[in-house]
Amino acid sequence: FPKRRSSDLLDGIRCIVTKDGMYSRNGKEFVSCPHVRKELDSFFEKYPKAVLDGELYCDKLNNDFNKICSLVKKTKPSKAEIEESATVIQYWIYDAIRPDSFKDRLVWLIGHVEETNTIRLVETTRVENKTQLDELYGKYIEEGFEGQMCHTDSKYENKRSRGLLKRKEFQDKEYTILEYRDWE
Repeated sequence: FPKRRSSDLLDGIRCIVTKDGMYSRNGKEFVSCPHVRKELDSFFEKYPKAVLDGELYCDKLNNDFNKICSLVKKTKPSKAEIEESATVIQYWIYDAIRPDSFKDRLVWLIGHVEETNTIRLVETTRVENKTQLDELYGKYIEEGFEGQMCHTDSKYENKRSRGLLKRKEFQDKEYTILEYRDWE
C-alpha cells in the first residue's frame, strides 16, 4: 500500500487564485466573490508569484451544490448577489502551484496562508495503510463532505492527475414510472 495523504472532498467550484484574480481551470474569471480575493491581498503582496488551488465552497451549503454554483458563477452579479456571496462563500485551499513535492507545498501553505472565516486550509492527513484511509473516509462522510481526495507526493498538475485521486460513493436507485404524459 503506497503512502498517500488524504483530505476531505469538497463539493464546490474549483478555483485557481493569483494576484491578478480568481479563475476556473479553463481560465474563466470568477467575479462574484471579490471578498475572497480581498482576504488574500496581504498574502499576494508578500508572494506575488504564488498560485493557489482550491474550492469556492461553503460548509453551510454542503448539500446545495446548485446554490454554490449560482453564487459563484454569476458573470454580472448584482450588489445583493455579491453581498450574499460574501456571507457564505469561502475559499478552501488544498494546494499551491510550486515545483516541489506535495508534502513541501503543504508545509509551505501552512506556514504562509493565514486562515480566516473566508480563507480555509483543507485538513490533510498522512495515511499509512488502507484501514486508516477507510477510517478517514468514514469521518469525512460523517462530517458531511462529499468524499475523500488521495494525494501522492507528486508534482503539481493543473489537470486530472494520477497523483490526485477522488474517492466518493455513488448512490443509484431504481424507480417505477407511474405515468407518462405527452405535453404536445
